[in-house]
Amino acid sequence: MCYYLDYLDPFQSGFRPGHGTETALVALVDDMRRALDRGECTFLVLLDLSAAFDTVDHVILLDRLKRFGMGGTVLQWFHSFLSGRYQRVALEDEVLDPWPLTCGVPQGSILSQMLFNIYIKPLGAIIRRLGLQCHQYADDTQLYLSFKSSPRLAVETLSKCLESVSGWMGRNKLKLNPDKTEQQKGIEK
Repeated sequence: MCYYLDYLDPFQSGFRPGHGTETALVALVDDMRRALDRGECTFLVLLDLSAAFDTVDHVILLDRLKRFGMGGTVLQWFHSFLSGRYQRVALEDEVLDPWPLTCGVPQGSILSQMLFNIYIKPLGAIIRRLGLQCHQYADDTQLYLSFKSSPRLAVETLSKCLESVSGWMGRNKLKLNPDKTEQQKGIEK
C-alpha cells in the first residue's frame, strides 16, 4: 500500500505511478463529455504557474509536512534536504556573494516533484469546495464548471473560485503565468 498517496490530491496526475498527462487529459475529457450527455455546457480555465518549483517556500512546505503528521527525524531530514543551498549571480568578471535560498525545491530530484505535489495539495480542495471540478498535472491546473442553465451564475461561481485560487497562491508565494493561463468555453450541444 502506498501511504504517500494520502499526501497528494486525488486529482493530481503529475509525478505519480500510473498517472500522467494522458490520464489527466482522459479524465478531463470524460468529465466534459458526461456533462454534455446531461445537456450541460462546461467552462474550462487552464492555470499555469510561473517558475513553480522555484517558488516553493521552505517554511510553508515544512509546516505543511508537519500538519500532515511528519515530525522528529523525518521533518529534520526534509529541513536538511531543503536548507544549506545558496545562489550567486555572476556577470562577466563580477561575481556577487552567495545568499541562502529560502524557497525552491532542488531540480532533478523525484523527491522535489513529490514535495511540490504536497505543497499544492490544498489547491484542489479549495476549487472543489467552491463547486468546481479540477485535474492537475504538476504545476498545471484545469478547473471547470458544468451547468445546464444560468451562465451568469456559472460565471459568478467561476470568478469567485478564481479569486480564491489567486488569494491562496499569493499566500503560498506562487504566481500564475498570465501568458499561459486561459479561459475556454467547453463542449456545447
